Amino acid sequence: MPSDEFDAPGLKVRRNKDGTARLYWVARADIRKAGYEPETVRLHYDLHDPRDRLLIEMKCKCLQAEMFAWRAGKRDLQRPFDGTLASLVRLYQTDAASPYRLVKHNTRETYDQVLRLIELAFGKRVLVNLALGDFRRWYDEAKKPKAAGCPERVRKAHGIISMLRRLFAYGTAAEYAGCDRLAGILEATRFKQPKRRRIRMELHHLQAFIPRAIEAGRLSLALGTAIQFETGMRQKDVIGEWEPHEAISEVGDMILLRGKRGRRVLRWVNGLTWADLAGGTVLVKETTKTGAMVANDLANSPLLLDLIERVPLPARVGPLIVDESAGRPYAKHAYAREWRVIARAAGIPDQVWNMDARAGAITEAEDAGADLDQIRGAVGHTQASSTARYSRGALGKSRKVAELPKRAKSRVTVRRIKCHPRDGSLEGGFQGAVTDLNGGSIGALSPPPPKLCHIQPHLLSPFGRRAVSGLIGPMLRACRARRSRCIHLSPALALALHIVGIERLAHRVEAAPDSFGDPAQAQAALSVQATDAG
Repeated sequence: MPSDEFDAPGLKVRRNKDGTARLYWVARADIRKAGYEPETVRLHYDLHDPRDRLLIEMKCKCLQAEMFAWRAGKRDLQRPFDGTLASLVRLYQTDAASPYRLVKHNTRETYDQVLRLIELAFGKRVLVNLALGDFRRWYDEAKKPKAAGCPERVRKAHGIISMLRRLFAYGTAAEYAGCDRLAGILEATRFKQPKRRRIRMELHHLQAFIPRAIEAGRLSLALGTAIQFETGMRQKDVIGEWEPHEAISEVGDMILLRGKRGRRVLRWVNGLTWADLAGGTVLVKETTKTGAMVANDLANSPLLLDLIERVPLPARVGPLIVDESAGRPYAKHAYAREWRVIARAAGIPDQVWNMDARAGAITEAEDAGADLDQIRGAVGHTQASSTARYSRGALGKSRKVAELPKRAKSRVTVRRIKCHPRDGSLEGGFQGAVTDLNGGSIGALSPPPPKLCHIQPHLLSPFGRRAVSGLIGPMLRACRARRSRCIHLSPALALALHIVGIERLAHRVEAAPDSFGDPAQAQAALSVQATDAG
């Protein structure tokens, strides 16, 4: 029904496929162009219900008056909070003090999708009437499978709850009634989170993808994927992104693109350019997420160098990854869409995404024996915990454990330890045998010579004290009783502790070389000095 049939300025009716209608109030085009927000407001009324027609007229007139007041100069006009969830959503998006204003434009777009869903499904609910049962019910409904046999949509349901937490946190800070109570309810309640992604791109995926991409005339997809896999860079850091022209960003020459319906202008930023290839083989880039500088020597990747050589010299200007069909960087979602077409032709499963190349690079590096902190620096992470989340099924750590020296896996079976009652030294020597984890004998320990070596217990780490308490526990107790800072050990016992890995437990073990008749045993005990506490 047209808006001129009754007094509802700005009313627009949009038809659904099933014949039902959606009502919107739409701001005037010239005022929208001047920067007025919101451009549209969804009206949750029934146009054919006589009781709702008056409400539609009142709401449209109110929104129209706010729009004209903004044009007249009252641009700081803030619509009041009316107690509904829809009102809180609107204020969260439009309030200049809202944290919504501090996130990046692409994050706001993601937020807007969830906020539209919340407003559509629960917007009419009054906050003072909401309780824990409502949130549980909303979560359970949202996570239901899209169709029979499909998996539960836990990620979608948890995303709604997370957005509600943000809304109520904002409402608490803005002192809107009811928000503090609801924020406390959600803070004290836990909802099942989606599982972490465990899929990664592997080398055989890349090797199958590149020939297919070249065959299809998509050298840009082959080059972009190879850079992601070989360097571990994020997709956004490789292909770039489009942001609103009014967004603040340090850019040089601008590459502009008209947005959907021509309403806004976008510019390309943050992607790799040929200027980032210093000398043709060293790739240097500042990452967009953390601001860290990463550098990669492409001379170690013949596959990547071969793809770069395929790019004609005249084309080596500006963005590194260019959509062949458009002659500019890929538009939003176009890179992933075109990548999937080639991936299916190459036999790559649909559950492997282009963005899994970063996880594949990190996992491959760990499998090759690289230290986690080295990988963290190479990919631009600020914390090692972030790098560990990208390591999916790496065998590097388990291989290192399997290759540990045999003596590091050995243990000492103690048969008799007796301390001297006065000085705490060993009386009668030490008798025992060294066995490996499988029970096989490594060697026997003979009774100690008269001279002693000693260990200082105050230099032992707490873990070290617990680990050796079975061997020198009586001496530790005697040492504490005498308030001494030194425990005397027989050379044989020092040697036994060295065999089981005392170098990982003590800061320092002091011994006299002439305490041993066997020079090999003396060298073994002396090598314990100046070691790490582990």
